[in-house]
Amino acid sequence: MTQRRGRCGHCAKGGRAVLRSAVAAIATAATASVASADSVVYASDFNAKKLVTIDPTTGAVAEVGPLDPGAGIVVDLASFGGRLFGLVSEYPTQSRLIEIDPATAAILSDHVITVNGAVAPNAIEAMAATPSGELVVSIWRPGAASIASSNTIATVGLDGAASAFVEYGADADFDGLGLDPASGVFVGVNREPGPGADYVDLLNVTYPGGASSLIVHLSFSPTFNAVDDAIVRGDHIVTLDTLTKRVNLHDRRTGVVTSFVQYPAAWSLYAGIADVETSTPCLGDLDGDGSVGGSDLGTLLGQWGGAGNADFDGSGTVGGADLGTLLGAWGPCP
Repeated sequence: MTQRRGRCGHCAKGGRAVLRSAVAAIATAATASVASADSVVYASDFNAKKLVTIDPTTGAVAEVGPLDPGAGIVVDLASFGGRLFGLVSEYPTQSRLIEIDPATAAILSDHVITVNGAVAPNAIEAMAATPSGELVVSIWRPGAASIASSNTIATVGLDGAASAFVEYGADADFDGLGLDPASGVFVGVNREPGPGADYVDLLNVTYPGGASSLIVHLSFSPTFNAVDDAIVRGDHIVTLDTLTKRVNLHDRRTGVVTSFVQYPAAWSLYAGIADVETSTPCLGDLDGDGSVGGSDLGTLLGQWGGAGNADFDGSGTVGGADLGTLLGAWGPCP
């Protein structure tokens, strides 16, 4: 979905009122399976300003609670280690990173996204998580070949600071990103409405590798249209369509829709799902080996003074309090 100057791609693309009132959010955790018993799929309906769970096999939706970021709207979600994060757009001034309690939808922290210490231009469309437990966003990069689309991916710390920019070319546009935990490759989504367009492309995207390749080109139809994001669960790519009220399962290799279920018409879940671990995470086990030890300590020390997944207290900086948390959890996970 290409954004243009002076327009909000998530809020006013092509003047489509249904999209203005129907954007939600989508993301993936670093571990997931097609029918995982220890993860739950979340979605955001920014029109209703609510966080919900959705069953991708039945379409059943359950409300978690109000999700109101104040100024702006939640346009995407991402998750790692059982934690849930939201991307808030305050078009045309700024974007924010919030952490959300997946049990209540309460906002736990709130940081403006910055580039080199300055407020980032509000042209951030997608957010996902890396295999190592970092957040990435797609962004219009100042000075890039084109600012007509979110053609650059960057890492964003829990304090909102963006870094490690990789540009994918003037024609790239990542409206949605979802991690494939099996391969570490992201599935990118580019939705292009309008004359001569009206299609959705699904792409394989490597970050920080800088490569992008087409999985499938899907033209708009009566059964497929308002899809703007994706997650990967096992052998499937999962998308939501706010116009047809469908949860689509796509073949991971070909991108072709193989099955779908309807979700209740009362909800407008457009760009929106997030796969969040529900098993109790082992705090301090940064490498996922089942215990807290020297490797985890080395990771924490490598992140010292900056952002990272060792920021256990959510302060935006890895420091003494986080070291104390890790040392207090030393040994095998419970």
